[in-house]
Formats: sequence, C-alpha cells, structure tokens
Amino acid sequence: MTNAIAEYEKTLITPNSPFDRYLKGDENAISENAKKGYKLFLKLGCQTCHTGPAMGGQSFEYADLKGDFFAGRAKTNDDNGLMNFSKKESDRHRFRVPTLRNVELTWPYMHDASAQTLEEAITKMYHYQLGYDKLDKKEVRLLVAFLKTLTGEYNGKPVQGEVCPAS
Repeated sequence: MTNAIAEYEKTLITPNSPFDRYLKGDENAISENAKKGYKLFLKLGCQTCHTGPAMGGQSFEYADLKGDFFAGRAKTNDDNGLMNFSKKESDRHRFRVPTLRNVELTWPYMHDASAQTLEEAITKMYHYQLGYDKLDKKEVRLLVAFLKTLTGEYNGKPVQGEVCPAS
C-alpha cells in the first residue's frame, strides 16, 4: 500500500515552474520582484517549514507559534489538527505544512480556509508564525510574486485552474 501511494504521489509533481527554471540557471525565468521575494522568503525562514521539492508537506507544525490563531473563534474538532489522529494533547493545533507548489491555484488557504488570497495567508503567517504585527505591503507583494513562480507543469503542460482572486 505504501508503494502504491508513493507511486501515485509521484504523478502529482508539477515540475518546470518558472522557479525551477530559475534554480537551473535561467536568470530570466522569474521577475526581479520574484527574486527579491525569494530572498525575503529565505530571510524570514519560511523554508524551515516549506522545504523539499514540494516546498512543504513534510512536517506538522503548530498554527499559533507567536499568537493565538484560535482566539475569538468558534472552535471545531478540525481545529485540533494532528491531535484528532494521534490522540496526544501535545499535537493539538499542529497541522501539516502545505506544499507551496501551485499555491496560486489552491485557495482558499489555511487549514480552515480563513484566508481567501495569498496576501491574507501571508499576513496570517507573518503574525501567527513569525510574530510580526506590522506588515510592509511591499514585502507582501514581493512574496506573492515569488509564490506565483511555483506553478509548474503536469504531463508537459502548464497547470491551469482558477487563479486566486485579488492576488
């Protein structure tokens, strides 16, 4: 069963994104703003969780490292995260880190779909994961420019779908 799942997951890989081409040496594959966004992504430490070829999906992390993501919300069992499966209290509010591949096409964002745009998702991550209250809108735009370079190809054709609104 594990091998079958692994083989299936290989079909989900969407290579040859502009970012992939940039990493292979094509300096013109992404814009200057996307390059600045990538540098910011690294500077902020986003790659700590969003790692590997899929840029995520490899670990479970707490949703509220620097702020209470769950305050003032009606709590549901979905908000328990990994604890729903492990039954360990220490896993409460731990969620699988999503892959960032094709992220502009996979909205809404967050485990609870509370972010409708990449800008909203970045704002939440800034606050709850990094602890920043004030956002520089230019930094958000740079990160969005970078994230949009992660949309790749499937079976040699560009991945298509409805692009996230307002992003």
